[in-house]
Amino acid sequence: MSKVSAEQQAGWSEIVNKKYADQAIWFLNGFWNDVKDNAEDIWKWVELFGQLDQEKKAEGCELDEFWSHKFLESLGETMTVIEMREKFRTIDVDFNKRMSLIEFLAFRFKKSVQAVIDAPQGGNQDEINKAQAAVEAAQKAVDEMVARLSEATTKAEASAAAAAEAKRTSEAANAAAEEATAKSDAANAAAEEATRKAEAARQEAEAKAEAAAEAKAQSEAAVKEAENMLQAAIDTLEATKKKGGIAHGAIWWMERSIEEKKKYMPGYKGPRK
Repeated sequence: MSKVSAEQQAGWSEIVNKKYADQAIWFLNGFWNDVKDNAEDIWKWVELFGQLDQEKKAEGCELDEFWSHKFLESLGETMTVIEMREKFRTIDVDFNKRMSLIEFLAFRFKKSVQAVIDAPQGGNQDEINKAQAAVEAAQKAVDEMVARLSEATTKAEASAAAAAEAKRTSEAANAAAEEATAKSDAANAAAEEATRKAEAARQEAEAKAEAAAEAKAQSEAAVKEAENMLQAAIDTLEATKKKGGIAHGAIWWMERSIEEKKKYMPGYKGPRK
């Protein structure tokens, strides 16, 4: 029998149907003082839920019984199949034979269904939304930067290969020209063909070099843009925190998301201590 009453059903359904990250943020917001020291664990659990969800990945909201067992096994607890199933039934408070992240968190931190439903989400929602928009813009800028850096690397490699080919064909043309000193028609024809190929290779190398230079310039601009957007998001979050009445979990999650994206920045040396 479900542990979620008819009166609780609407509120509970709203929460369990959120994607994994949003379930985590709901829980962190509501029980921040109790679970803030476990925030990093919750971050990792969200990632694992997304990896195990075979259909929706990070956009999912619950795991079936098989993958729920895989998740529980990943925690390093040694249990028999019977013990695992009993634990799953305890966690699965709405008895739908699936495990949402919020169900696991409620079980792990001993929170009741009603406490989860009533968990305060903080004030200043408009400020939180603005901060979220800034974070998402920064994430997009970093993704664009990564794509630009990859493109620049590819074009730089192509430019180097073209330059090497141009050198080889130029050397071949010089060798053919030396051979043509005998004035034979065949040698002269070979020299002319080698020279033509060398010129074509030179032009291709120049074009590849120009493309590489342009890609490098674009990647450098993308890095600068990403740096600016990340800083803007950080500044927005700091300003939001100072206004009080905030959703601590949402703020922490956005800060953690920024730190995750910073890993892709050139010269990243890890989070500040």
